[in-house]
Amino acid sequence: MYTSIGMDNFESEIGLERRPVLLACIRRGFEAKEQLQILEEVSRKIGNVKICILYQGLSDAYRVLSVEGTPTFLLYADGEEIGRVLGKVLPGTLIEFVLEKLAQEVSYLEQLSFPSPS
Repeated sequence: MYTSIGMDNFESEIGLERRPVLLACIRRGFEAKEQLQILEEVSRKIGNVKICILYQGLSDAYRVLSVEGTPTFLLYADGEEIGRVLGKVLPGTLIEFVLEKLAQEVSYLEQLSFPSPS
């Protein structure tokens, strides 16, 4: 369902991925359980998006990505960040964010069959 990443596999898991990638920067513990449930729902609704997890504590990765708080959700297309959401969100809000950002990436809509945001 999701892939745990760090700086050692960031390029192979996100930078070289052809599908869009939603990277969730979260803390372990209760917050992780809650956020993983949200990510499961996102994955069910938008199957074409790869889900990756970057746990807090990897300070170098957080610094490089300019992540200042958790949870933070970063969306990548062709290895480039195309949007981010900071803070806790409802599943529907995160799904809407992903679909709207991908709708702006015309090349993805041509390659993948995403429902249009309503």
